[in-house]
Amino acid sequence: MIQKGPAAAPGETNHVQVFLCWSGPAGHKIAEAFHGFLGDVIQDLKPFLSSESIRKGQNWSSVIGNQLKESNYGIVCLTKDNLDARWIMFESGALSKNLAESRVTTLLAGIQPTDVLEPLSQFQHTRTDRDDVFKLTKDLNALLPESQRLTEDRLTRSFARCWDDLEAKLNHAMASSSATTTKVFERPTGDMVAELLELVRELKRELVAKREFEERAERDRFEELQHKLAERESRMHMLMGEHESLHHELVKLRSANDKLDEQLRVAVRELKKNPSR
Repeated sequence: MIQKGPAAAPGETNHVQVFLCWSGPAGHKIAEAFHGFLGDVIQDLKPFLSSESIRKGQNWSSVIGNQLKESNYGIVCLTKDNLDARWIMFESGALSKNLAESRVTTLLAGIQPTDVLEPLSQFQHTRTDRDDVFKLTKDLNALLPESQRLTEDRLTRSFARCWDDLEAKLNHAMASSSATTTKVFERPTGDMVAELLELVRELKRELVAKREFEERAERDRFEELQHKLAERESRMHMLMGEHESLHHELVKLRSANDKLDEQLRVAVRELKKNPSR
């Protein structure tokens, strides 16, 4: 019988299954380097690399499909020679659809964010410098349950111990990519302008939608306040009506009381005039 671990708090998971997406010799070397690095820095991570994690005799496509579904973080290793690789597009698309919060990042090895084409340009990018890779490991560590999470001091020490080896492997992989690819595919200026225009239009649509939402919320709030004010005015009028009715009854009682007082005074005067009565 398999026992379940403790429930994860909001924003964290019971395990972090990292899927390393790659294509081409240089991309494979980078993915291999990160496969070992992540497991060494944070032992409770479960990085998956197809060339390392699939056992002999297993159905390759079935294992890949299951891992794409089970993974909750994706790292897409991009180099000069795999920017438009179909396998990269397939796996990154599957990861972004399967992950509820789309925790996918592109790892840029020897390339710039402007080199990345749609749809990969929609993901957040991670450079291969020390600071950005450390931010990535911190994010992965933060996804673990608190009982498995490394403290920041331990994470910093573990990262520092493993960084030099990772950096050397990354540099070697990028050098091999540069040797086989003389130049990164240059995007036509028209394509970049069109993409920028589309991003601006998308931003404008989001701003318009946000403004409409805020205006609608403000109208709803105004109508709610109007309704409450109408209810209070109705209650006030009702109380004033009740007050007027009570005041009218009080006047009648006072009038009746005055009549009784007058009748009593008349009776007293009569008694004084005719004591024998």
